[in-house]
Order: sequence, then structure tokens, then C-alpha cells
Amino acid sequence: MTIGVDWPRLLEDISWLIGEADFAFPDVRTPAGTPKTAAYLGISRGALRNLLDGTEPRHSDGERLIAIWVKLSGKPPQFVPVARTSMTASQARRMA
Repeated sequence: MTIGVDWPRLLEDISWLIGEADFAFPDVRTPAGTPKTAAYLGISRGALRNLLDGTEPRHSDGERLIAIWVKLSGKPPQFVPVARTSMTASQARRMA
């Protein structure tokens, strides 16, 4: 089993964290749209869409996104959303 950052989920968290409060229900937030999220992160909308589709960011960009998530969520980096994927048969053979 391999474990890596779940970039789409991390970006979704950021979108919710920078979103607007609902006027009727102040405890409820609505997520920010793609343009606002991309502007907040300092990336293009196309780059944001690629990340949401599962493209892996460059290491330095990934570190920056994690730092933004940590700042907004108030959680330590150990709690970033992770994606667990099953090992392929060839990976399992190499491990044996």
C-alpha cells in the first residue's frame, strides 16, 4: 500500500476554509469557487483544475500548498489528507 497526499481533498479543504459564511446560517460556510481559490493560492485556474483532477504538483508547490492548508486549518502537517492506494502485483513482488 502506498500513501501520498490527497491533493484534490486538500484543495477542497482550502476552498471551504476560504469560503464565505452563509448569511442565514453563520455556522455554515460555502466553498470558494475556482477563480477565488486559484487567486488565493496564486496559481492559474487551469493549474488548479489539473491539481483537482489528480495531477501531482512539483515538490516546492506541494510544500507551499501544505503550508497554506496548515495555516488555514490550524492542524499540524501530519494531518494532511492522504490517499491510500493498493500495491500492484509487481510492487508486491519487488518488496518480497
